[in-house]
Amino acid sequence: MTLASSEARPVTRVRWARAGVAILIATASNLLIALAAAAALDAGDFTALQPGPVITVTVLAMILGTLFFAVLARLTRRARGWFVTVALAAAVASLVAPISLAVAPSSFPGATTAAALALIPLHLIPAAALVVALIPDPKEQKK
Repeated sequence: MTLASSEARPVTRVRWARAGVAILIATASNLLIALAAAAALDAGDFTALQPGPVITVTVLAMILGTLFFAVLARLTRRARGWFVTVALAAAVASLVAPISLAVAPSSFPGATTAAALALIPLHLIPAAALVVALIPDPKEQKK
């Protein structure tokens, strides 16, 4: 099975714009969730729920995901399937950290079980946003 295809398509400007909007929406969503969780759970000392780390990690992860999709789109006609599969696997794998932290919150300063579990949506929202923004519309693929 090969990824290379003469019918692969580059990422369009529209798709780049959709990725940018997804990054903004996911970052804003993650920031609001983190701030609400930190306040509700009295987890103000938990670095992972602070605005700086939340914004930085969300934006960087989504930029890397967007670039990964761009590479797939250049290499294969099946970028949608590959991207959804890899994004799902990455999202599931990313849950290991908050779940592990929830089991042993004393391993990170300021962490509590509830605060660690509050990180779960912060991991899933960017993956979902990128999949929705980047997967080609079947109508768009026929062009």
